[in-house]
Amino acid sequence: MIIQSPAELEKYQAIAAKSTQLLRRLFDATKEGATPLAIDALADRLCAAAKVQPCFKGVGSKKNAYQWATCISVNEVILHGIPDERPLQKGDAVKVDFGIEEDGLLTDHCFSKIIGEP
Repeated sequence: MIIQSPAELEKYQAIAAKSTQLLRRLFDATKEGATPLAIDALADRLCAAAKVQPCFKGVGSKKNAYQWATCISVNEVILHGIPDERPLQKGDAVKVDFGIEEDGLLTDHCFSKIIGEP
């Protein structure tokens, strides 16, 4: 994407700020005892409240579209893990990938966190 004007840049900066605010809420919810599915459900609720769409949900063919708002990888899962019901435990390495779509613009952010560490 090539940004064409200062107004377009401001629009993209606004959606990026919104996306990182939502990502921060997901970071705070990623803690011992939480499940990846619960974190994903939170992402859906946050998107609905912010009136944006999670950009990963629905990706793929109509017969096999991705059903989650996030990709959450735990421990040995390198990337693009599917959220599941296993509670996070102290010492787990967790990677959360998340993005939103608004007005035709997409974001894609992620964080990594070791459960039980600040």
